[in-house]
Amino acid sequence: MNRTRLTSVLEDLAFLAPSLTLGWRFAGDNLACEGLAGRIASRLAVPLPDVARYTGTFETATGPIDVEVALAWENYNHHPTIDSFVNLFRTRDHGAHVEGLIDGICDFLGTRARQRVQFGLTAAVAVILTDVKFGNPAKDRLDSEEAQAPVAEATKRALEAWALARPEHAKALRARIRTKP
Repeated sequence: MNRTRLTSVLEDLAFLAPSLTLGWRFAGDNLACEGLAGRIASRLAVPLPDVARYTGTFETATGPIDVEVALAWENYNHHPTIDSFVNLFRTRDHGAHVEGLIDGICDFLGTRARQRVQFGLTAAVAVILTDVKFGNPAKDRLDSEEAQAPVAEATKRALEAWALARPEHAKALRARIRTKP
């Protein structure tokens, strides 16, 4: 049974048998309490310290924005995998928060090669903001431009802390960016 179907069945049971307590565990439960960093560590099967991560609140002209980022590079040959969320909902078409994530990576690495920095990247970014502007009726693209700079800053902070803790990983990433055609 796939996750969607299982979720539907459990939801039905919750309403049909309200005195019944239901629970659902999945692979990676032990890492779920680590937030998005746990998600990335679980997906790549790497130790949690190998994941660059940052969580913080940034003040903007339109109000505070909560930002969480987590990212790691596993295999420098695969296309990027980026999960993005706005106000706890997935944004499949990404938007300003993902642009900010890439900006932060480029700033950290000192390059403008946006495509190059993404090879091998597995990342997740989540923002919570009050004035959300979506780019389409499906609400799966964030067009709130004020989210881009805080996410870029959060990403840069995540990578700076990661580089201090994992200097050999940071050195290898920088070398790959310089040599990748």
